[in-house]
Amino acid sequence: MLTITAWLCVSCGASMASDSAQEKEQALKQLRAAIAKNMTFSCGVVPKKRVVLQVRLQDNGYVSGLALVESSGSPPYDAALMSAVARAQPFKLPANAESRKSLLDLNLKFYTDGTPLPPCK
Repeated sequence: MLTITAWLCVSCGASMASDSAQEKEQALKQLRAAIAKNMTFSCGVVPKKRVVLQVRLQDNGYVSGLALVESSGSPPYDAALMSAVARAQPFKLPANAESRKSLLDLNLKFYTDGTPLPPCK
């Protein structure tokens, strides 16, 4: 299982070892951006700590499983984040089979400290 940090730079400035690694990193950036774009919640909802979601993807980029592993302490925020994942699918996965396979079972960590929250809607 791969663990990534969402909305934070995982490898800023780091050079990639291969095209498949670059393709995988690009897919992770697109996945994080798609979730962030679809994130909405009511004003006044404030997460207290990081959220960890387990996301299982099918080979076509659609979510086959989504579970809350670690709550933010704010159920409305957790629900909004899970809804954002559902709205963001299908996710674009790498063409490289090895890279694609490594992205099918993810633990996504969403940190709230220092992370700009999306506007209230």
